[in-house]
Amino acid sequence: MATKRGSHGVLIGFVLSCSLVAMGQEFAGGTGAPGDPYQIATAEQLLGIGSDADRLDKHFVLTADIDLSDYLFDRAPIAPHTGPSWWYFQGTPFSGVFAGNGHVIRNLRVEGEQYLGLFGDLAGSAVVSDLGLENASIQGQDAIGALAGTNGGAVSNCYSTGEVTGNESVGGLIGGNRGWHPQFDVYGRGRLRDCFSSAKVCGLSYPTGGLVGGNSGIVWNCHSTGEVVGSVRSTGGLVGSNWKGIVAYCYSTSAVEGDDYVGGLVGSNSE
Repeated sequence: MATKRGSHGVLIGFVLSCSLVAMGQEFAGGTGAPGDPYQIATAEQLLGIGSDADRLDKHFVLTADIDLSDYLFDRAPIAPHTGPSWWYFQGTPFSGVFAGNGHVIRNLRVEGEQYLGLFGDLAGSAVVSDLGLENASIQGQDAIGALAGTNGGAVSNCYSTGEVTGNESVGGLIGGNRGWHPQFDVYGRGRLRDCFSSAKVCGLSYPTGGLVGGNSGIVWNCHSTGEVVGSVRSTGGLVGSNWKGIVAYCYSTSAVEGDDYVGGLVGSNSE
């Protein structure tokens, strides 16, 4: 469900799976194929990606900056979590390619429960690159990040600013960057490269990180600068909890506040 402001400032509710189909059928160009990605130039076209699960394995490219200040979401606009359980993602993950092309998505606002961000979940084959999320405001419970609630794909040259608040697995860019699962290869091993976040991150439980909440994937050549405030345990300037993951060539200048297992770079680390 999303809420949109009308021309006179009146809030109008509509269901993504219905109204956005009509709004998002016409992209700015392309066929969604690898060599001819769908071109995204407006907020309506961006939200049209999430209106049809059959589009979530296609190729997309931004051709303009997009402002979402007219919208308030209660779930991720693309690849939302649709089930009652927070233990694992329920829904259709994004498994395609999203090229930001150096553009920015501004004023994304999501207030909901689990797996929140621009994307609810990025599958193992997903590729997201060259994208900025500015002045994002994400508030939820579990698996909360400005870009994605959870990631099993490849994310590069992306950044976030704004504020991210949640309960468990809360990060400025990614809530949970997961490791490879031998039985479910679609989940992949999350890879973050050349990314950063200056978002303020607040976590009520654990783990909480300036860039990534919980990591069992790979975080490479990334940094964070936003304030990080955590509770309970595993609060880190860059990564809240690193479990059998890789964190290399990274740094953080974030001010970090928490209870147990607090670190300027990583809150807790285990192999």
